[in-house]
Amino acid sequence: MNQDLSSLSLDELFKEARSAMRKQQERKAAKPKAVKSTEPTLEVNLHSNWVAQRSLALVHQETSTLLGTFTEYTNKHFPGARRLVREFSELPVLSSEYVTGVWGGPIAPEVQAPKRPWNCARTVVVDLVLKDLHVSAAKVLVTAYYGEGTLDAVELAEATTFASPPGAIPFSLFNLPAQTNVLAELSIHSINSIKDLA
Repeated sequence: MNQDLSSLSLDELFKEARSAMRKQQERKAAKPKAVKSTEPTLEVNLHSNWVAQRSLALVHQETSTLLGTFTEYTNKHFPGARRLVREFSELPVLSSEYVTGVWGGPIAPEVQAPKRPWNCARTVVVDLVLKDLHVSAAKVLVTAYYGEGTLDAVELAEATTFASPPGAIPFSLFNLPAQTNVLAELSIHSINSIKDLA
């Protein structure tokens, strides 16, 4: 029935649509269904397909590092397929295998000597910005104290005057005495400058 759809009433359009849907369903029902294969499939998560064989120790050959104790499982349907599962309980080790190469994540890079000792004090001249007070001072002599490799304190080596930027309203001046720890108030940029220099 090929007519101009604009000449049909709503009832005729509805009947035409239902008829087309019915024909489409009949064609679908007439198609042969796919036959499922009877071949075994490798279902990794199906625990019943895997059989425990032995426990073994894995050793990384290049570093002579014991990676752990593993239980070896083989698949019933696929000869040669095996799965190693790490065990955290103590098992008798029946054999050991060596593995090579980089796997399971990157190997740690060579340890580099730190740029400074872990516990030290360094004196540097740096521009400082006190972030919450919105004041700064140029070329300030400070002592940076490091403990366990991290910056623990930044003390002023001498009395220092901090000022608001020119034209700021209100204009502020702060005088801080020597040996004041200003680390908590420093901007990220100031902290990074100290770490680069000290």
